[in-house]
Amino acid sequence: MNQEVSEDGQYPELLLDIAQQVEVKLINKKLDAEDAKRIGWDIAEHVRGHFAGELIYIPKGRQFEANQLHQAIWEKFNGNNVAELVAEFKMAEPSIYRVLRFMRAQQTKRNQMSLL
Repeated sequence: MNQEVSEDGQYPELLLDIAQQVEVKLINKKLDAEDAKRIGWDIAEHVRGHFAGELIYIPKGRQFEANQLHQAIWEKFNGNNVAELVAEFKMAEPSIYRVLRFMRAQQTKRNQMSLL
């Protein structure tokens, strides 16, 4: 797909946005701008071909984001750095402790299951 097609108003706006979002992410990863643009278009075209005509709901993924946050906090926890975690993750101290309790319980559960 070339740029003229994208600017004539006939290409679907959502797919144009997907192409541009992919391009921006790839450029941020230090990929050449032309390669990033081409890959963005390739992905948009793939999405169009794969999902054409379907009504698609894209979830916000709040649970996924929460899991990622919990994992990041757990990985940085060293036993005595709660104050640093509060500052880094911009969360209240009780919230950090809640996450740590949850993650500790998850780890204990995994460890106990592996014994069976």
